[in-house]
Amino acid sequence: IQQYFQHMFYMSEEQKRIHLMYLNAADSERRTILSSCFLPSHLDLMKELRSKPKNGIWMIVGYSGYMGTMKGVDQAKQIAEESGLKYELRSTRTYEEMIRTLGEFEGLIFTPQMEDTCPRLTIEAKLLGCKLIVNENVQHIEEEWWDKPIENVESYIRSRPDYFWRVIDGVESSFHN
Repeated sequence: IQQYFQHMFYMSEEQKRIHLMYLNAADSERRTILSSCFLPSHLDLMKELRSKPKNGIWMIVGYSGYMGTMKGVDQAKQIAEESGLKYELRSTRTYEEMIRTLGEFEGLIFTPQMEDTCPRLTIEAKLLGCKLIVNENVQHIEEEWWDKPIENVESYIRSRPDYFWRVIDGVESSFHN
């Protein structure tokens, strides 16, 4: 299969592991964990909002229909109710509105019902200083960078776009040699 790509990026170690297992393929230096990339202005906004007071309520993103089923809205509500947590189902229209809204909440409950390789929502919640209740399907929570102090997590996330381009530049130079 490696003949079909110059380099492959993954969102998490677990995504790469599952992919290699299903393909019955070997790992190689042509496979890299990237994670998620964010605009610096959005990361700056999250840093600013992180220091604001929280409202004591837990947010569950108000997906509906099939998406709500796949993102585990009912399971998240059940966790909140069984734990006695005050929660709200919320949805927003724009990305910035979502960041600002999530930043007001005490925490996020997110329980996808299938592998979610690196959900930006949970990274955003973490960078906003929210508490998190997630399940094992949020694959990047096992990444080495996830449980570091918030400044280290932010630094790691800020580094990802440059890292992507360094890898691409290396791929391009090796391809032309």
